[in-house]
Amino acid sequence: MFGKRKVPPVPAFAVPVSNGLVVDSNHIAIDLVATVVDFVNYLFAHGLYRSEELPLHLMQLYHADFYVTQVNNGGHSQFIHNCGARAQTIFINAQAGLSAMGAIHQADLIRELAVWAAANPDKASAQTGFAGGRDPMLDRLDTLFAEVQANDPATRRAAAWIRTWPDVRFTEPAELRAAWNQSALTNPKRSHRLSKARVKAFQQALSDSVHLAIGLTDLCDGNIPRLG
Repeated sequence: MFGKRKVPPVPAFAVPVSNGLVVDSNHIAIDLVATVVDFVNYLFAHGLYRSEELPLHLMQLYHADFYVTQVNNGGHSQFIHNCGARAQTIFINAQAGLSAMGAIHQADLIRELAVWAAANPDKASAQTGFAGGRDPMLDRLDTLFAEVQANDPATRRAAAWIRTWPDVRFTEPAELRAAWNQSALTNPKRSHRLSKARVKAFQQALSDSVHLAIGLTDLCDGNIPRLG
């Protein structure tokens, strides 16, 4: 019809991973989950995406892996410390991701952690992951977590879940970085955010007297009047 402008379809979001990761094995499972986590980090760094702009299941996997990795490394005390101000969002996403992949026991543990943190905000904020900053209740969760992981590792379930995603694209390894870059460039807000970041970086540079002199030299084409 006349008077209507044709709007091009929005490209479907894709999660490109190497086709060598399609095989189901413990070793491949670790690599597949790590690849998806690296992809999310790439979208943050190069696509300038914000977490709420990415597909929900992607962030649920990302935060579920963060939970498992942090607890494996330094326990629930370290995990809650490193969550910082985004703790509640991370709790919700991680629990949802663990439930979706079938890691029900791990999901129960983070649910218990979230309830404890909400009821004990002062204790939660005092966690460091080190001696003197570890609550006994979280040490108890650590023991339960280790038992659950020994019997039913979350990573294997996470990899199986990833393979069911409709937006996963198994790609030739040589083409993977180009595919990641294409996904990063699909962010419609990227150019605007990149411009703002450059302006901010320039302003910060000019706040230093040496960089200010260089900036003024550029603006004046080298002709800066002398004082005195």
